[in-house]
Amino acid sequence: MRNKNILLSVISLFLAGGLLAADTYTLDAAHATVGFSVRHLGISNVKGSFPKVEGTLRLDGKNMAKSSVEITIDAASVNTNNDKRDEHLRGTDFFDVGKFPTSTFKSTSVSKNGAGYLVTGDLTMKGVTKSVAIPFTLSGPVDHPMMPVSAVGAAGSVTINRRDFNILYGPAALISDEVVIDLQVEFTRPLPKK
Repeated sequence: MRNKNILLSVISLFLAGGLLAADTYTLDAAHATVGFSVRHLGISNVKGSFPKVEGTLRLDGKNMAKSSVEITIDAASVNTNNDKRDEHLRGTDFFDVGKFPTSTFKSTSVSKNGAGYLVTGDLTMKGVTKSVAIPFTLSGPVDHPMMPVSAVGAAGSVTINRRDFNILYGPAALISDEVVIDLQVEFTRPLPKK
């Protein structure tokens, strides 16, 4: 019985060590861009971004499959450099921020993808959740030269169909159904005190 208890203790410590192997990083909103691009009239791209964003990255550098990410976007922060259009985007025709104030992405898996990685997860927008796969590259971690933090950069993009997320305003000849989401984000974590 004693040997069984020791074995269980060793297994528990091993599992706990595996869980603790992932470093937890916090999204640095000052160095993050969550942008989008959509064709207008089939002749030009309208670009915008969501400046208010937060998130957490759990990074296991030894086994990326154990890594995960969660991002929350403040939908009301949408910015296309046109106040009238931004107000329309906040309304019921588009994001309906009064009813759906945030959009979220929660990863379900991370895998190797060529020279980079592929993160698959649940994207929830306007109350609709769909699985999306985002190819991305990872840079770092590096120690910040002026702050006691370690930083990681991630860059990726994915094309979604806005109608899949109940954003139905206007025909495709006016506003393309396809929207490119572009992510350029940094995450940081405090360095251990020396």
